[in-house]
Amino acid sequence: MIKNHHYSQSWIKTILYPAIYTMNNFIEVKNLSVQYSLGKKNIFGKEEFFNAVDGINLSIKKGSIVGLVGESGSGKSTLGRALLAAKEFHQGTIHYHFNDGMIDLSRLNKINLHQFRSKAQLIFQDPYNSLSPRMTVRDIIAEPIESLGLSKSKQDTNERVIEIAEKCQLNVSHLNRFPHSFSGGQRQRISIARSLIAQPEFIVADESVAALDVSIQAGILKLLKNLQTEMNLTILFISHDLSVISNFCDEVAVMYLGKIVEFAPKNKIFLESKHPYTKALLNAVPSINPNKKNVVKPLEGEIPSIYNRPKGCVFQTRCPKATQECYLSEPSLIKIHDHQFNCINSDD
Repeated sequence: MIKNHHYSQSWIKTILYPAIYTMNNFIEVKNLSVQYSLGKKNIFGKEEFFNAVDGINLSIKKGSIVGLVGESGSGKSTLGRALLAAKEFHQGTIHYHFNDGMIDLSRLNKINLHQFRSKAQLIFQDPYNSLSPRMTVRDIIAEPIESLGLSKSKQDTNERVIEIAEKCQLNVSHLNRFPHSFSGGQRQRISIARSLIAQPEFIVADESVAALDVSIQAGILKLLKNLQTEMNLTILFISHDLSVISNFCDEVAVMYLGKIVEFAPKNKIFLESKHPYTKALLNAVPSINPNKKNVVKPLEGEIPSIYNRPKGCVFQTRCPKATQECYLSEPSLIKIHDHQFNCINSDD
């Protein structure tokens, strides 16, 4: 059992306000949009922007693992960074539920934001480039609690480093070594230990096993699952690999061109998907079911430029079911119990 090393959290009280959340939801995202500059100005001399994330609504339950899938350029990493307050958002709200109220990320000042980082952490994609080659593994793992002021003493820091290293199945006798002497799988365990030493409640794992061999991926995913259960973590797991998503996640959000087009428990996504884009992604993956004819149907066309998003339904330029209405108006959200999707021409 991991010891609870959280100290005073009085800062939370200064930014809590009466709860306006759905029961059991840990994170509530409402109408979220994130902009990037186009690097040019219009004829009036004003800088032009585009929405990498465009009007997203998302609820994440406490203790769940939500998979976020979509092609490259769909906005997955930008959404993850916004949830960690690592990327500013120009529209919408992000609320976290801590104990008896909600924290609105837009209300955090610089001091509160610094302290918030102990509650939400990122596991980086590339274990080879995300670890400083000039720091020992001990210092790398300790860095978050030292920079956030969460350690009482050097002894306390050392004890916590050893504790989380053991939980991540690292050899504590190797903590004084440098990252280059470790394999890719071991480096990713170091990254996980660094992300978890501050005992966060929320983790964004952005393609965190994509750079690893398949045989090593299984061990890392098993470790993450065990730690998630033990520490009651809530995880946003960003991946392009649907087979990993199907085995690891509880719910799945499908993202296309800055929008979430479908969200449901994983079984409904894989067995009862509604949106044509979700179906296209699934059809592009070879089936592991020996009783199912293995016919792979690659998704045709390329994702449009996010700088010039199509009007109406964002998927209409590639959708086999597109009608005139799809080109004229953006589809409204359809909810069938715990299944949400944006499509007027779905099977239901």
